[in-house]
Amino acid sequence: MKIINITLICIVIFFFIYLFVKDRVDRPKLMREKGIVLNAWTIEWTFSSKGGRKLKYEFFHKGVKIIGYEPFSEANGNINFVHKYFPIIYEPESGYRDLLIEPKMFKEYNIPFPDSLKWVLPYVSDK
Repeated sequence: MKIINITLICIVIFFFIYLFVKDRVDRPKLMREKGIVLNAWTIEWTFSSKGGRKLKYEFFHKGVKIIGYEPFSEANGNINFVHKYFPIIYEPESGYRDLLIEPKMFKEYNIPFPDSLKWVLPYVSDK
C-alpha cells in the first residue's frame, strides 16, 4: 500500500513537471505561429508578492481592454518606461502575451527591433 502511494505521488509530480516544461517549450512556438502584434500602454510600476517590481500595462484586442504585468528587472522602477507605448505579442486563444521591450524579445519572435525603441538600449544589457 505504501509503495502504491509513493508511486502515485511520483506520477503526479512528474505530470506537473511535464506540463510546466511543455508550456515553456510550446509557448514561443505558438506565439510565433499565431501571435499578433499590438500596442500596449505602460501605466506604472507595481510591486510583486516576491518583492520585485513589474511594469503594469494595458492593451486592447477587439474592443476589450486587457491589463497585464511584465517583470522587467533591467529597468526596475525606471520612470522612463512609464506612459510609453511598446509592442506586445498576443495569442488570443491561449491568452499568452509578452511585452516587447528588449532586443532579445524581438529576436525570440523573429520581429525586427524598431528604431523607435533605440532609446531603451542604455537600460538593457542585450544591446
